[in-house]
Amino acid sequence: MDNNLNEIIETKETFNILHVLDEFFTSAFELAQSSYDAVINSAFFENSVEVIRTIDDSAEGLSKIYKGIKAVASIPDRLFLRKFERLCLGIGKIPEHKRKKYVKKITRKKFNKDTVFILDVITRVEELEKIDIFSRLWEVKMDEKIDDDRFRRFVIMTANTMLQDLKYMSNYISNDNFYITSMEEEGLVTQGWVMYAGLGIGTDEDSGGNLYEYTKMAKEYCEFAWNKTPTDEKKNGPIMFTGDSIPAESIEDLFTDENL
Repeated sequence: MDNNLNEIIETKETFNILHVLDEFFTSAFELAQSSYDAVINSAFFENSVEVIRTIDDSAEGLSKIYKGIKAVASIPDRLFLRKFERLCLGIGKIPEHKRKKYVKKITRKKFNKDTVFILDVITRVEELEKIDIFSRLWEVKMDEKIDDDRFRRFVIMTANTMLQDLKYMSNYISNDNFYITSMEEEGLVTQGWVMYAGLGIGTDEDSGGNLYEYTKMAKEYCEFAWNKTPTDEKKNGPIMFTGDSIPAESIEDLFTDENL
């Protein structure tokens, strides 16, 4: 561990922060919960390293490495480290047995691939709250409720969607058809959370127009990321034109003397 730290400090600006943090995160992920907490507390909040010396040698080593990373990081890297710390805090909330079972089940190469993917995504994310969502989605993946492709799709869509729009969706997720009435809904259409559902029929109270609905994926996402599910049991939004044909006799009835 100390040799790794010396290497980081000696190379300074030339070191690949994503690679080093991948190695750090991989090692921390496998620690016992007490050691994990010790690394986070010592490395991120500058508590005394003496605390973790009595827990785990690897924890002490990881703490030193992380402090070395922070010592040589540039300003952009320091901004990134804030996001990385938030990710670590979120992963630390995942029960130890889940983390260890997950690492044991997949290959080291596959785990490193997942880690690099997340680290790469958070470089483009500005809202720290989104990183909490990534942690929750990762736990859902560990529970095998979603596969790797869906996990990556959820993460990328989260990164590309404004946090305000995601929160709006979590509050208004529904099975109903609806008209687009807000900029949040427009944003959700653009990012693929909402899709065209059909044409609404105009009435005395309703002018009609294009109807939209939340996708199945959006409903799954709200359940996994926000623990929110639609409360309505069936669609009861605006009346939709279904395209069904009208019987010939019904058309003839429209032209009877009493209807003219």
